[in-house]
Amino acid sequence: MNKKKKIRIAAKELTTVVGSASDCSIKASEPVRHVFINKVDKQCTNENIHDYIKKKGITPKDVRRTSKEGWLSTSFKISVPSVNFNDLLKAEFWPSGIRCREWLSYIPRKRIGSANADLNENDAFLSDGLSEEKEDAHDSFATSDAAAAHHSHHG
Repeated sequence: MNKKKKIRIAAKELTTVVGSASDCSIKASEPVRHVFINKVDKQCTNENIHDYIKKKGITPKDVRRTSKEGWLSTSFKISVPSVNFNDLLKAEFWPSGIRCREWLSYIPRKRIGSANADLNENDAFLSDGLSEEKEDAHDSFATSDAAAAHHSHHG
């Protein structure tokens, strides 16, 4: 386990206070949630996604491409104000064929089980980008027969 990860885990166990003063020249940041979209055309850029979401009435805090150059499609991590999170998870928000779900920055321990039997404990902090790479590899190289054999073998 690397040092950064150890610090993150240790920090979660510390007592945290939340400010309550009202007469201040600074303020807390707006709560943000993240979504993951994939199966997006390769030509699409961070700016295209940002402009599309803004045109739909939501101002994204951040749009970041998560796919690599050689992949068949593009994927993005999108950060939006928490109040807009559920709007992005509606099928009618996105163009046909684009897939959207909540971004996983790590796999909560309770989700490691039958669905992820091949993960070991060190994989609990895998980011979505890595899981996307595996999914995209299946899209590019697997024939339907090979994919079916793979799923029946691991299912």
